[in-house]
Amino acid sequence: MRSGAVRCWLPRVTTVFLATLLAVLAGCELPISEANRSLPFEPKEFRLNGMGRPLHVLVLGDFGWGGKGQRDVAQAIAGIHRDAPFHFGITVGDNFYNRGVRSVDDRKWVERWEQPYGGLGIRFYPTLGNHDYYGDVKAQLDYRSPRENWQFRARQYHFQVGDAEFFALDTMDPNPAQMRWLDDAIGRSVARWKIVYGHHPVYSGGKHGDSKVLEQTLLPLIRGRAVMYIAGHDHDMQHLKPVDGTHFFVSGGGGARLRDPKPHPRSIFGKGVYGFMSLSVHDAFIEVQMFDRTGQVIYQTRVGEESVQAHLPTDLVVTSAIR
Repeated sequence: MRSGAVRCWLPRVTTVFLATLLAVLAGCELPISEANRSLPFEPKEFRLNGMGRPLHVLVLGDFGWGGKGQRDVAQAIAGIHRDAPFHFGITVGDNFYNRGVRSVDDRKWVERWEQPYGGLGIRFYPTLGNHDYYGDVKAQLDYRSPRENWQFRARQYHFQVGDAEFFALDTMDPNPAQMRWLDDAIGRSVARWKIVYGHHPVYSGGKHGDSKVLEQTLLPLIRGRAVMYIAGHDHDMQHLKPVDGTHFFVSGGGGARLRDPKPHPRSIFGKGVYGFMSLSVHDAFIEVQMFDRTGQVIYQTRVGEESVQAHLPTDLVVTSAIR
């Protein structure tokens, strides 16, 4: 769908429909404060300079649990980072379980952020998940890490790095202005690679399944325009078939309790393991790798080429891809 058609379509989405978005995506599991419901829409735009080529990006989601799984994944990241340094990282939400953080002084900042990741020397550009909304969202926006590794400038933002542009969404925000902003930002982008990320998947074989809301509101804006949409929410690792060249990934194995995905009509790969993703952005393609808690590659593919090449490591049988 072309950008102009999208702009004509957006106003026809009813206010009532969008007003239900936050409740539907949150699952009504825990209460959300009025302060979080009334946060202002203040998107940001910036540029990152001085990055090498190919660009190497870490993707981490659903991690702020505080247990052994989170610690193991952090150690695996450190090992990969020593051999092939990440230029920066992004998070796809649920940064802190079970109720986000209470303030910028919450002890979770030390126990579940600084201790696992502070020594990596990687700057992260986060997004919010539903569990972050059960705490104080503003505290995550206001927090200033002594190591400058928490770079949360707004709930929605986009930034360009060389030939790639990243668009960070707050998928808990029902404000229709967010989708108009994204449509405009993608339409104005001249980057070769457009990468969109947020907490809730459009498609997923995990426990939560597909999001009909995002399929109606987000998918028309990114299909054929962004090379990929990366999400979390389901506690597993997945790659799902593209729509008009836009691939769908889930990186939700950062530390929260795991759940195995089920077969899905769009599934290419899925596994309920602790792990993380990496993106290596080249001129002609983006290489995507998924790692488990030991730092072993469990899946890799290239996107952006005319034919997508995906394969499992040779020590895994194909039938283990979706279980």
